[in-house]
Amino acid sequence: MKRTLAFLVAGAFAVVSAAPVFASSATTPTTPAEKKVEKAADSAEKKIEKTEKKATTKMEKTADTAEKKIDKTADTAEKKIEKTEKKAVKKMDKTADKAEKKAEDAAAKK
Repeated sequence: MKRTLAFLVAGAFAVVSAAPVFASSATTPTTPAEKKVEKAADSAEKKIEKTEKKATTKMEKTADTAEKKIDKTADTAEKKIEKTEKKAVKKMDKTADKAEKKAEDAAAKK
């Protein structure tokens, strides 16, 4: 039994120590179908990356466009406010001038 056990240990040692040699030299050749599948997978990955890049670029452009529109709208609103304020000041001055003139006319009549 000791002898059998020694042979088993020696055999196991031989198999374990030789396994890396067999593993590195024994590569299974790829079949044309596997190559096609790999090529299709690579192609699909490239398409996905390209689509993601396009989507990112489009989102950035959309964001830039939206910011420009917001800025333009804000500028337009500011201009309208300034214009309205100028009109209001003019109207107030005109009204004040009319009131002064009426007061002067009233004072002159007395």
